Amino acid sequence: MKKEVIIVRANDATVAKLYELVKHINDTTNIRAYQSVDNECVVFPNDEDDKSFVESLLTERGFEFRVEEALD
Repeated sequence: MKKEVIIVRANDATVAKLYELVKHINDTTNIRAYQSVDNECVVFPNDEDDKSFVESLLTERGFEFRVEEALD
């Protein structure tokens, strides 16, 4: 798998839920997720299964996200 990151965007009304999800992902999986101050977070899936898992969580919760190739 190419190294990819998932960039998630929230709005002012949903940012608290996004940051709770980041904490949940970090506490319960080996996937790393980091929040930023501009209502976004970056998720670093380890493999294709992690990527699918995170994408399904985000879709279920109605978050906008995009997948980008990670920088080396």
